Amino acid sequence: RPLGAQIRHEELEAVVAEGRHSFMVVAPRRFGKTTLHKHLARHAEDVGHVVIKVDLIRDSSPEQGISRLWDSVRKAMEQRYLACPPLGNPTEMTDEEAWTSVRRFIADQGSEVLVVLIDEAQVLVPRVGGERWGNHFKPFVEGKLEEPEPGLARVQLALFGTVDLKVRIGSNCGDYLLMHGAQHYAFDE
Repeated sequence: RPLGAQIRHEELEAVVAEGRHSFMVVAPRRFGKTTLHKHLARHAEDVGHVVIKVDLIRDSSPEQGISRLWDSVRKAMEQRYLACPPLGNPTEMTDEEAWTSVRRFIADQGSEVLVVLIDEAQVLVPRVGGERWGNHFKPFVEGKLEEPEPGLARVQLALFGTVDLKVRIGSNCGDYLLMHGAQHYAFDE
């Protein structure tokens, strides 16, 4: 029997298959987020999307999380394609130049959608100023990653995190990412 956030796995599979909307999954520790993360990664590969799995370390700083995110992108590209597009040295998750390079590279490889699944995503959002971060992140995702453009693959971000992620990211961005995502708390059952 699926537990916690896994209860919504069929809905999330449909969102991943479409490859259009970024989303987040929010639940307490030990509620199946990592299992769901792995399942959705396999599902995205099964429907033909390029997948990058990013596993962040829970107690990292946002700067360490961003560094690990971009290192994971580089390594995944090199493993899959034996090459990586020039990324520069991005220090933000919303580095437009780096994402454009990735999107162009993926499209050049013949793929339309890149799915990036990020576990422990709350690490990326500062404890102070997170709502401001979320207010910058949301329009970037909507306007720069999810929109189809000639010669560029779409990017679907899937953020998996604890309840702290939704609190940090702010209600505007949180509500947007939860439109296609899932949240589950112990008292939901």
